[in-house]
Amino acid sequence: MDREKSTWENVGGSLASYIFADKSNSRMQILELSYKHLSVNLKPCFLYFGAFYEDKEIPVRRLIRLWIAEGFICKHERKSLESVAEEYLMELLGKSLVIVTERRSNGGVKNCVIHDLLRDLCLRRAEEENFLKLMDDNYSIYNKHQRLYAPFRFVSLKPIHNASHLLLGRYSRHVRSLIGYFSDSPLNVLSMKLLRVLDWWNTNDGDLVGIETLVHLRYLAIYIMPASIASFVNLEYLFVHGEVSIASSLLKLAKLRYLQAREATFNEDCNSTQIIINKLEYLSTICIFNLKDEEMLKCSTNLRKLKCKFKPLLMDDEGTLSYRYPDLRFLT
Repeated sequence: MDREKSTWENVGGSLASYIFADKSNSRMQILELSYKHLSVNLKPCFLYFGAFYEDKEIPVRRLIRLWIAEGFICKHERKSLESVAEEYLMELLGKSLVIVTERRSNGGVKNCVIHDLLRDLCLRRAEEENFLKLMDDNYSIYNKHQRLYAPFRFVSLKPIHNASHLLLGRYSRHVRSLIGYFSDSPLNVLSMKLLRVLDWWNTNDGDLVGIETLVHLRYLAIYIMPASIASFVNLEYLFVHGEVSIASSLLKLAKLRYLQAREATFNEDCNSTQIIINKLEYLSTICIFNLKDEEMLKCSTNLRKLKCKFKPLLMDDEGTLSYRYPDLRFLT
């Protein structure tokens, strides 16, 4: 709020009217004021907290990447999207809407949490505005919410055991984001042509039908990397829980900036004669076990963060065998 006397007199008057008008609902009405006075840029970022588990710490890096993939962060000429997103988070912290639970060694925020009442506010306003819907017993295929969040407990309820089938056909064409766990049922995303964010954790990704059609994906978190990965031309963030074999087609994705896997290796079709300068800024965890791996890593000239496993590389210098560690001096 502006630091002017008249502005704060209005705030005081509003609070008084809410507090004394309705004792039973005054707390939520007061919290509504906090949301009402947020800037246009901050409102979607705040409502997005409803897509996380109640009373669970939220990793800030994951939160920021989701904000960016969703398109909530405004571009700035001299700042990265990540820096602008961090400023948004600091504003929410400054308004006491978000609580820091853990800090990094440099003082930055590592994990945060939101109060239960504020999360309830997020879910209610998000549902009213068709912004986000928590899928529960009352979920209907006629809902028009752009983002769907399905907590793990949701799939175990018998009345909605086949919840994934509710997302079929014309009823899911409006969905932009799907976050959750459908561990027992196959999910058909064939009709979700406009999906930007798919955060899907399932050990049996073979039940994910139609994923090759999601050409608008910006953020994909999945257990096993799909064979159709080359078709995701707009993909910026890729998180794979299992192991990944990096093919040349993956490195050719023009917008891919983040690649994280439990363990990644370069495919056989990647070789030093096929130089592929890529846009990767974050790579984890890549194996550098031979000279070919080292050459392929040098194609990632934009790296800002690297997590890798490596072995001493075997060198043949005019018949003399020797070992050396990978040369990472190109990482400027």
